[in-house]
Amino acid sequence: MRSPGFEPGLQASPLEHLSVHQSGHGNLEQFKDWLEVVKAYSPVTSKGYCRIVRVVQKSTTTFDYNSLVGYLRDFKSEHTISHYTKVLSALKVYSRFIGRPELLEEFAFPRPQLTPKPFWNKSQIRAFHGALSSPRMKALLLMGATSGLRKGEITGLSFDDVDFQSRTVVPKVHTGTTKHSWVSFYNEECEAALAEHIESMRPVMRARGKLFAVSSRDFKIEWGNAKKISGVNLKFKDLRDFFAQSMLELGVQAIYIDAFSGRAPGSILAKHYIDLSPRKLKQVYDLAGLQVLS
Repeated sequence: MRSPGFEPGLQASPLEHLSVHQSGHGNLEQFKDWLEVVKAYSPVTSKGYCRIVRVVQKSTTTFDYNSLVGYLRDFKSEHTISHYTKVLSALKVYSRFIGRPELLEEFAFPRPQLTPKPFWNKSQIRAFHGALSSPRMKALLLMGATSGLRKGEITGLSFDDVDFQSRTVVPKVHTGTTKHSWVSFYNEECEAALAEHIESMRPVMRARGKLFAVSSRDFKIEWGNAKKISGVNLKFKDLRDFFAQSMLELGVQAIYIDAFSGRAPGSILAKHYIDLSPRKLKQVYDLAGLQVLS
């Protein structure tokens, strides 16, 4: 039995006939609750979907087929395919929430255009590392380059999420259904950088328990300065690609790289017959001998 306020077909379908000013933000609050409680979306995804719907509401007078066709036509002509796909995805979910899935049922997601990815080599990563000014950011970069984890997984780490003796990392930041994490590791270079970073932390920051306490503003400023100094236009997510490419070149099988990077096994063989235990992954990681700065 659904809790009051979570009956998409009954509670929200009349909203389709209302102007956005009449439906108000209370509807979006219910939408966010429905996403997180009923559909098990992560808070980050839920917040992003609500933000998209709010922008669309402000740009249209009614949430109906003709208004959506006009909005999406203009949006698609002015934005990238990936951005358009995110907006369409949010609106499709919202249409199901208000009990009108047929509004966007015919709208197909465009096929992404395949373009070559820029892969940074070790000398470029080293140059960028040398341009970073703080021990915290140097450790953050090396954690990304040697573990394959996402930025949010790393910045969300607490001291309890890291086994410093075995250099094992177990992120616990994902609560939704789209992203996953299992277990990964970092090398001796990152170990030394982490020790320097922790040593430089103020006691009050260390007491809060977060390994990397960095605001979005501080991160953007220092990361942007390193781009200018090094001449390397590196994005943090590029470190994940660097890790995967480096491990492939070292002879590590893709199934293990996927496990380090938090990708769920896609085959029956991988799910049931390949050892992806932390013990086995640690053995594979150490045998690879990944190095970044040397």
